[in-house]
Amino acid sequence: MRHLRQRRARIQNAKKSFSDFYKNNNCSCPSISRGCLWKFGQPGELIRILFEHVNIEYSEDCRYDGVFINGDAYCGDLDGTTTPESWQREMALTGPIEISFLSDGSVGTNDDNLRSGFRIRLDKVVADPCSNSPCQNDNRATCVCPQTYKGEFCEIEKSFCEQFPNYCENGDCNDGGFCECFPGFTGTACEINIDDCVGNGCVNGRCVDLVQGYECRCDTGFSGELCEVNIDDCEFHQCEFGECTDAINNYTCACFSGYEGRFCEINKDDCNEVICANGAVCEDLIDGFECICMQGFQGTFCEENIDDCIDVNCNSGQCVDGIGTFTCDCEVGFSGELCEINIDNCEGINCNDGTCQDNGTSFVCLCNAGFLGDFCEINEDDCADVNCNNGICLDGLNLFSCRCDEGFTGTFCEINEDDCQSVNCNNGVCLDGVNSYSCECDPGFTGDHCEIDEDNCIGVNCNNGNCNDQVNSFRCECETGYNGEFCEIYTDPCAGVDCNNGTCEQTSSGFTCICFSGFAGDLCTVDIDDCVGANCNNGFCIDGVNSFSCECQSGFAGYYCDVNNDDCVGVTCRERGSLLDGIADFQCSCYAGFSGQFCEDDIDECRGIDCNDGTCIDLVNGFECECPTGFIGEFCETNQDDCLGVLCENGGICEDLVGSFTCSCSPGFTGTLCEEDINDCTIDSCENSGICVNLNGPGYLCECTENFTGDNCSEQVNFCRSRAQECLNGAECFPVLGGITCACPPAFSGEFCENTNYCYDEPCGDNGFCSNVPNGEAGFICNCSPGYVGRNCEIRITTRSTTSSTTTQASF
Repeated sequence: MRHLRQRRARIQNAKKSFSDFYKNNNCSCPSISRGCLWKFGQPGELIRILFEHVNIEYSEDCRYDGVFINGDAYCGDLDGTTTPESWQREMALTGPIEISFLSDGSVGTNDDNLRSGFRIRLDKVVADPCSNSPCQNDNRATCVCPQTYKGEFCEIEKSFCEQFPNYCENGDCNDGGFCECFPGFTGTACEINIDDCVGNGCVNGRCVDLVQGYECRCDTGFSGELCEVNIDDCEFHQCEFGECTDAINNYTCACFSGYEGRFCEINKDDCNEVICANGAVCEDLIDGFECICMQGFQGTFCEENIDDCIDVNCNSGQCVDGIGTFTCDCEVGFSGELCEINIDNCEGINCNDGTCQDNGTSFVCLCNAGFLGDFCEINEDDCADVNCNNGICLDGLNLFSCRCDEGFTGTFCEINEDDCQSVNCNNGVCLDGVNSYSCECDPGFTGDHCEIDEDNCIGVNCNNGNCNDQVNSFRCECETGYNGEFCEIYTDPCAGVDCNNGTCEQTSSGFTCICFSGFAGDLCTVDIDDCVGANCNNGFCIDGVNSFSCECQSGFAGYYCDVNNDDCVGVTCRERGSLLDGIADFQCSCYAGFSGQFCEDDIDECRGIDCNDGTCIDLVNGFECECPTGFIGEFCETNQDDCLGVLCENGGICEDLVGSFTCSCSPGFTGTLCEEDINDCTIDSCENSGICVNLNGPGYLCECTENFTGDNCSEQVNFCRSRAQECLNGAECFPVLGGITCACPPAFSGEFCENTNYCYDEPCGDNGFCSNVPNGEAGFICNCSPGYVGRNCEIRITTRSTTSSTTTQASF
């Protein structure tokens, strides 16, 4: 922004001076892009304007840079030596004069000796109101009163409200010279429309102040009283093969796979980048393609030659693969498409006593048994190598037979027939001969078949006994007291007999021993066992002569060893077992967990036990594994699931460790249990004073100020997209921070170019200053220079007057 140096000059009788518009040598501007605006002067004053210096960038109609005086635009550059008449003005004021300055800082001429900006000289021209004297010369003249007087002789000074009937722009003027404003307006001249937009926020739009009210003009894509509703653009648009996502005054189509185009209406041609081999044709599919292969090919791109031999059996040949076909290369002797025909080489062949067999390339005669020769025409001599021993050989068809001599048998007549096979020689042996037999009798027998026993007692005298015929012998059975071969010798039966433990007595049959008590046996040699039937229970029986005694085992006593001695007397099992009396012994039956003769040893149950990384503790009849942290089980073999009872929040997953756990958190969360939401907001997350709102989980959201948008509030809101229509009368909209500025075409002015500059064509000519009718009404007013009257100051009158001027000079 440029600064204005003020020379302390004042316009005579002006209601406002330059000092009212410049504070601390700075111009007071509503916006850098709008420029500076000053108002001064009173209705009825005649102001002469002279440009002394201008160096401002030139643009057509001074649209973007220039000095504007009541709507007239000036731009370009002057050298200060001459001032074109078109840059000089005399203006009769009907209201305060407005001078505004708009510039982006560029100059018209890059000359170090020529300062940028402008300098205007303002002169106030004051007319003599006839010195308040009556008109002379017999009333032949008429007093034309200045703006501040009235009456026939201009002797009455007008009140403020009479001098400035339109001073109160939106109110009534009272006699005290004050404006009583209509509702909705304020300011000295009721020129300020109270901004009802203050405190009323249009969420997605621009607030337009009205008289006693406001209106939200929504940005494109929004609706609602406060423009709070984002219009769903997907409701009026269709994504044919995709999903519509609403945006601000826009939408996007996320196409399904295989489609493209703004509306997903185009099936993407997947064949564009595909080459199908071997003459195949590519057929486009939905999100894919297919190569239509020529016969004999396969594969995604028809790049593979199909092996047509895979399922073909060429029998007696070899398959040769072709393109979409095959051929069988047959072996010699075979034909047919699959070499299935065996050419018959036996046709016309006579194998006599045999069978013709085709062997592929020729034939062979398979002769019946007993025949030979290429055609089986020869009967083979089967006797050629045969010895029939005791007979003659007879030749047959593939066989022979031996005709045996009488008395012989067998395949080769080698066996003498056994004539004894059906003969019984009783008490002799059959001797086989050639077609005959004979019996060879045992001693004592005779007859053809040895069937007669010879009597050997004939002629034998047994004296004192009887002869008993034997086989080929005899035996004399003697009477008592006699013996010898023929019973011829008498003997005493007790002579030489020792009855040991008894006495011998003769009997009719010989002798007998009468045994003493306690003995038995033929010769009384047997000591009768008195232990038979005796029960020594837990001992051993000792036989005596006609008596017995019991010798007790250790631990027993009594005549019959039936008393068990108490071996537990004086013995203790140390209270670790129960005492059991045994046979000549005792036993401590140890309780579980103890061992030893007296249960004195505590059994170490930890021996051989593997507690993994734990410690084995020996117990009574058992053990216990003391596990390290994180392990359980009888042998500490199980890693304890430390995730039991643990809830990892916000979608976290619990991972079991040894003796502990860890939560694997979803993106955007942290903490032992993923209970903390990571604050993704940093100092640089949201630009341009945007407020960062951390989301629950990963990410953040920027709440932008009304002048910025975008994910990070980095984009300045282009208010022209929604408010371009506010620039009226063909004006061009330019976005600025927080709003818009309208570049008005010639003949229009105002914030939105809503005011028509009816003075644009200078209807008052060179004889007056043109002013637009105030309050926005259509039309203009010509403030004529002295000596001119008429609507367009086109009438020249002749009066006498003296003039004086007051010059105010300001530099910009």
